[in-house]
Amino acid sequence: MKRHAVRYKILSFILCISILVSNLAFADVQNSYSESGQMITPSTYYRNIVIKDEKAIYNLNLLESIVNKNNIKIETADSGKVVGRSSVLSQALSKNNETRRVIGAVNGDFFNTQILKGLPSGTSIIEGEVKSAGVESQVFGVTSEGVCFVDKVSLASKLLYRDKAINITKVNKVRMNEEVILYTPCYEGTTGTTTPGVEIVVKDIELPLKSNTQTVGTIYQVITDATNTQIPVDGVVISAHGKAALELSGLNEGEKIAIDLNFSRDDIEFAISGMPRLIENKAISKEVDKWADAKSRQPRTAVGVKDGRIYMVTVDGRQEGFSNGMTLYELANFLISHGVEDAINLDGGGSTTMVARKQGFEKVQMVNSPSDVSARIISNSIQIVSYAPLSEPAYIKFNEKDIKVFKGSDFTANFYTMDKDYNLLENPKDIKFIVNKNLGTIKEDGMIKASTIPQKGSIQVSYGDVVGKIPVEVVDKVGTLRIDTNLINLEPGDKVQLKAVAYNENGQEIFINPEAINWQVKAELGKVDSKGVLTVGEKYMLGSLTAKVGNAISTTEVKIGNGPVVIANLEDASNMETKIARAQASISIVSITKQKELVKSGKGSVKLEYKFNKEEETSAAYLKFKQPIKVPGKPTKIGLWVYGNKSLHWLRGTYINALGERKTINFTEICGLDWNGWKLVTANISKDEEHPIAIEQIYIAEPETDKKDDGSIILDELTAIYE
Repeated sequence: MKRHAVRYKILSFILCISILVSNLAFADVQNSYSESGQMITPSTYYRNIVIKDEKAIYNLNLLESIVNKNNIKIETADSGKVVGRSSVLSQALSKNNETRRVIGAVNGDFFNTQILKGLPSGTSIIEGEVKSAGVESQVFGVTSEGVCFVDKVSLASKLLYRDKAINITKVNKVRMNEEVILYTPCYEGTTGTTTPGVEIVVKDIELPLKSNTQTVGTIYQVITDATNTQIPVDGVVISAHGKAALELSGLNEGEKIAIDLNFSRDDIEFAISGMPRLIENKAISKEVDKWADAKSRQPRTAVGVKDGRIYMVTVDGRQEGFSNGMTLYELANFLISHGVEDAINLDGGGSTTMVARKQGFEKVQMVNSPSDVSARIISNSIQIVSYAPLSEPAYIKFNEKDIKVFKGSDFTANFYTMDKDYNLLENPKDIKFIVNKNLGTIKEDGMIKASTIPQKGSIQVSYGDVVGKIPVEVVDKVGTLRIDTNLINLEPGDKVQLKAVAYNENGQEIFINPEAINWQVKAELGKVDSKGVLTVGEKYMLGSLTAKVGNAISTTEVKIGNGPVVIANLEDASNMETKIARAQASISIVSITKQKELVKSGKGSVKLEYKFNKEEETSAAYLKFKQPIKVPGKPTKIGLWVYGNKSLHWLRGTYINALGERKTINFTEICGLDWNGWKLVTANISKDEEHPIAIEQIYIAEPETDKKDDGSIILDELTAIYE
């Protein structure tokens, strides 16, 4: 057991050294470079990199993994159907079970966004099954031995019958003139062909059809002048046009026919296409020069290989001040600086997505910032999968680097337990705590009562030979104080435990008990007892509550009565900015003195002007709050007065919940902005939401190209609505 532990440490050390050396090579030429990261398996490292130079800002996420070490495999996945879409996160979570865990993934191939939504552009092979195949595709692939490669592969497949052979042009693609297409049950319900040809239904065949195999089936039906034939769940359809159709029309029901499904490589277990090839033999590929947007900065996704390692990288884009995206040349050079020898560009733009299972988490979470705000549903993905079984605890780690606690206050050191493969485990029941005597006293449940005088020390948590330790400091001063809700919304006679968050001068949180705070409230509003419990009065009113510790003071409003609350009057643009996706946008304040009819309440309202680009993907114009608007209490709806223009667009918004998760809300349905003049619209908030929430942005969107136009809407009185 000890010998294995040493081997894991050596592998981790080698990986970390390679990371450090490659970082220095790239960092030397940058104006600013910062990085944070962590091991997420003994041979997989995740990091976030922010680079700033005179040209742009680049926010990158990078996964580097040693393949076939520590039970790590590389696989591809999709939504379950060739013509189908789901998010990278959904594809990852659907693959999790007791024996396999996805610990990282990125989006894969470009795909059809029109009629056959989700159909990948190139070749897709999953667990040997040929999901789709083109004549020739540039792919990232994995062999049956688990070796990763980047290569150009060609379909070399045939139909064999009556001692004859006809080439299969493609698998699960749109049939064109003079082509022979093989359709399998993972495509759609029907072939979708629109021009007449010969379509042959074959059954009694071994499914799924796998690469580099020959399978014999029985002809069940031969349909001449056929279109849109049903694909059986227990068979396939061969669709032919032109000369091949004439040849195949002579076949009869009951005859045997063989499908020889081969590629120019005979060892492919997984494959996903991309374009163009970024790197070939440690140099930028010549294919990059031919790519239309190679020199424009866009959100990008790429995958590369080097000496048994895989590199997955995303760079966010279209987010001014956060990340501008990269050109293909910049992305290739970034990967070359990390020693990548071969790499391929994957789908980018709004599809760019990375998920990773960080330490302390059981499942993957999204780690990049998609340009479309929320993650796009995409065709397929590349996954780093751990087949390591759960084992005994090997690490005890804390959620914080160190702990600050106000004198006499209670606190709990939040920790988590992982096994040797960084799988999250339940914390053992017989865990042991050791606290420096001068720090305070500890209860059986791990709750610690801090000393009443300033002290420094540590807390140690142990389980057998596994030990975690965290520095702790007891303090008697607070730099700043913040009551944990900006407006407490209560009913007459309610009681509520008041809480406040304290920080030191460096902005680090300090644990503090409510009874350690001096609470002040006017008598007609209610009273606060010695434990910080507020009992409100019987009158509907609005008052203020103040919390004080030394020189640190925080004040908030208390509202008795559950009526709507205007959380932003939208009269001042100082906290507003625009954000765009395939659009142009601007904001301005409408004054009541100049255009009274365009102001719903108060002194003004905000006008959001937009111009949508005529592109296939969704266009959107955002009104973003630089500091998100905090919402008091637990609203059931968010209301907004909107002066509509009957544009039939889609009005939406986003908010951040207490867990830091971004959620999307709908003020209208798709095509729902169907009125002129003022109207109050509302968006529902889940009753199970983690409060408090903060409104991040409001935006108007249009997914349909033929409906994209120029226009403006006016917004007033952002409101929280309660039951």
